[in-house]
Amino acid sequence: MKTLFLVRHAKSSRNEPALQDKDRPLNNRGKRDAPKMGKRLAKREVTPDLILSSPAKRALKTAQLIAKKLDYKLQDIVVDERLYARRTISSDRLVVLSA
Repeated sequence: MKTLFLVRHAKSSRNEPALQDKDRPLNNRGKRDAPKMGKRLAKREVTPDLILSSPAKRALKTAQLIAKKLDYKLQDIVVDERLYARRTISSDRLVVLSA
């Protein structure tokens, strides 16, 4: 049986308000935490057949940092535009991200 892991991107930076949402990078905490998640998955002997990522900079970097800990080739990460969606839901600017 296949197992599906859904992983949200690590903590991202909002230090540069002029950046487009898609271009926001990981902050220092995110850069520290993403490899820890990869290490936890490796400890569980997770060997992915496929890693998919949205094109958002923070999501792709998270995928890359996790992939390194799982000995997954970075060039094999599949980037799919359909995994990135941004929609404003209400007037108080609640944003739901799928990244």
